Amino acid sequence: MKKNFFTILLILTVSIIFAHPASEIKLNYDAKTSILTINVLHIISATKVSDPTKHYIKEITVSVNGKEVIIESVKFQQNDRGETSSFLLNVKPNDKVSVKAVCSISGTKIAQITI
Repeated sequence: MKKNFFTILLILTVSIIFAHPASEIKLNYDAKTSILTINVLHIISATKVSDPTKHYIKEITVSVNGKEVIIESVKFQQNDRGETSSFLLNVKPNDKVSVKAVCSISGTKIAQITI
């Protein structure tokens, strides 16, 4: 029993040291241009896996009113601080836009705005 506990504890500790979800997602929608700009803060320089080709935001999903409308798959992170993406998005007032960012190793962060 103790061996199982320590194995699980070790796995959790290693996961925390090596990976983490994005710490913040900033969303900005420009109604004049219909552009949604997404800034994902995912600082990897302070982690054990600080290579942006191995530890990065691998997927950004945009949903409007609960329906997935854009899925962007990424092969590496732009820099050690995060990822920025912009999309043309046709939405109406009061639409709810949700963005999910997924870490390549472990972790997911979601942010939402109402237009």
